[in-house]
Amino acid sequence: MPGKKPDSVSSYIFSVCFLFLVVIIFGIIIYLITAREMKRQLGNRALGIAATVAAMLEEKPAEYREFIQTLDTSGAYYIKTKKLLEKIRFDNPDNIAFLTMEVKVSENEVMYPLIGEREGTPTYSPPGTVEPFTPTRQRAYDTQSAVIGDFVTTKWGTLLSAYVPIFDNRNGEFIGLAGADISKDQYDAIMQKFLAAIVVSIAVTIVMGYIIIRLGIARIIADRKSEGKSAFLSNISHEIRTPLNAVLGLLEVEIQKNLPEKTQKNLEKIYNSGSLLLEIINDILDISKIESGNFEIVSSEYDLSRLINDTIQLNMVRIGSKHITFRLEIDEAAPARLTGDELRLRQILNNLLSNAIKYTEEGRIILSVTWRQTETGFLCFTITDTGRGIKKEDMGKLFNAYTQFETAANRNTQGTGLGLFITKGLVEHMGGTITAESEYGKGSVFSVQIPQEALGETIIGKETAESLRSFQFSGSRREYGVNLIHHQMPYGKVLVVDDVEINLDVMTGILMPYRLRVDTALSGKEAIEMVRAEEPRYDLIFMDHMMPEMDGIETVRIIRKINSDYARTVPIIALTANAIAGNREIFLENGFNDFISKPIDIKRLDTVLNRWIRDKQNGETLKNTGILTEGED
Repeated sequence: MPGKKPDSVSSYIFSVCFLFLVVIIFGIIIYLITAREMKRQLGNRALGIAATVAAMLEEKPAEYREFIQTLDTSGAYYIKTKKLLEKIRFDNPDNIAFLTMEVKVSENEVMYPLIGEREGTPTYSPPGTVEPFTPTRQRAYDTQSAVIGDFVTTKWGTLLSAYVPIFDNRNGEFIGLAGADISKDQYDAIMQKFLAAIVVSIAVTIVMGYIIIRLGIARIIADRKSEGKSAFLSNISHEIRTPLNAVLGLLEVEIQKNLPEKTQKNLEKIYNSGSLLLEIINDILDISKIESGNFEIVSSEYDLSRLINDTIQLNMVRIGSKHITFRLEIDEAAPARLTGDELRLRQILNNLLSNAIKYTEEGRIILSVTWRQTETGFLCFTITDTGRGIKKEDMGKLFNAYTQFETAANRNTQGTGLGLFITKGLVEHMGGTITAESEYGKGSVFSVQIPQEALGETIIGKETAESLRSFQFSGSRREYGVNLIHHQMPYGKVLVVDDVEINLDVMTGILMPYRLRVDTALSGKEAIEMVRAEEPRYDLIFMDHMMPEMDGIETVRIIRKINSDYARTVPIIALTANAIAGNREIFLENGFNDFISKPIDIKRLDTVLNRWIRDKQNGETLKNTGILTEGED
């Protein structure tokens, strides 16, 4: 006997309470995991800064050792080194509380020859100050290796200490420790922010619970009073959107704050889930408008290449790890600027592309953009995929509302079944046509023609068309990704360094087809810390040339001085927008292995990856293993 659907408010309240309990338990678990992870990250920050100081002192070990013996504060070495230490200390106020150099003077004591605090401050200790051993110091001295401790209460507060050994680079002799301390106050402040994020997520759950209850009540009332479907959908959509927009607005404010990475990701997941819900609600509202005849088309001028570029960028993210080749075919003679409802065109194209991606696990998706000029101009989109396809008996129901085919096979596919119905309504309201052809198991073709008005005689042109094609994962470039997946090779990892976040997003997107694991850094200092870390070891580093504070050349010099074969030999490729003659030689002279000019040329990128990334199993280049096709040197 089939189960009875919930038809009372109590059923919805019970569901919400259960969801609320799950969120609280999940929040507690996440908080505990994050607390441990945050302590580890803070320790690594302190370790990275201590390592920077150790490397600086190792540059002139003779002068450092002489100062340890004399403690001459009037000499040039002390004055210069003290200034550098103070700069490191006060350039990183959010990372370290204290910065010290320590030398063992007895079995139970260490002496501070240098400290990063300014004279006159309560925390300043003059050269020669003696302090007792701590377990963390003892471990660092015993092992002569980098050590991270735990939070320990001292006269200066509760601190987490990290120590890095200092060696005489002439004979490798151990000559002391560089230490960096982080205050627990910083840790507490971060965890308080994260706790606030958890509270926000619980608040979201409460609001969502309110939405579910209101939706349930409205459904019951609608069923009992036999209200019309369109009025019901419209009223509920508006009622849900009001509190949901408030929640998303609050989340957006929190996301803009300087929060820990884990907190940021959790908030973004909550925001993305809310956005998905809002998209579904907007679909429902669009249907109610279409069915009631209240749909408005608003025309304005727009740039066709920007519309195509923005839409493809949005949908490339949706491909994720799928083995899909995406190709753009665009008519170079199409008008550059048009008049029409740009927002609705984006909605149509997004719906069709996201459907193609959603139902294609591997194979190919082709977007064709053409212009047909008769008495009226028509903008034409054709989306061809090699996805699951549609059965003949289902084709007649393709553009019906609330219809999803093969629900068992598509149970992991998110959606309401409203997309194609709304797309057809939009196309027809704009005076256009939409058709579909499909062969089950082999793929589908959706074609749209929409009348638009061309502005002026300027066309897309060859240069713009080529630029759009090269940005997308088209042709053989995307096939590299497919080949990499099939080869099942253990890849090395890539680090991209650039001070502009959007540049990191673009470079990550460009590298996506090669199936490389990509990390990013927003500054030279961050890159140095990531390279110093034990794991991961990068197989290739792309380094932006022009960055504030520490440019690419200075960053590479420091990396090459790190005391490890890995840091000295890891291939580093310069990214530069200033591709003038002589720059290549400058980069090579300063520790780089190669360079690529911006904007990125795909053939050049292929050549660099072929040249510098090697198969870890046999040491051959990717080109020689057949993973990448041969690029042009």
